[in-house]
Amino acid sequence: VIKRKAAHGQLIAKRGELERQVQIIFDEQNRIRQNMAQLPKDSDLFRRYVTKFNEQEDKIDQLREQIKKAIADETTGRNALNKYLVELELT
Repeated sequence: VIKRKAAHGQLIAKRGELERQVQIIFDEQNRIRQNMAQLPKDSDLFRRYVTKFNEQEDKIDQLREQIKKAIADETTGRNALNKYLVELELT
């Protein structure tokens, strides 16, 4: 039971780490937006920020897919643990 609970805990931790990565990118994008608002749209730095922003959006899409899978894995793990506990016979 302890091993199964630990495995489920690892799945939860994995999802939490993925969500933390998304939050870091969101925070960085807010900083980029603020900087972009102060720059001329034809500047090299503005274009660089646009490129970085696009790369981050791609990364967010990847992380969201990983989060969906992590949530599915969590659900499967939780259901398996619950089933195991229900069927557990102590003698």
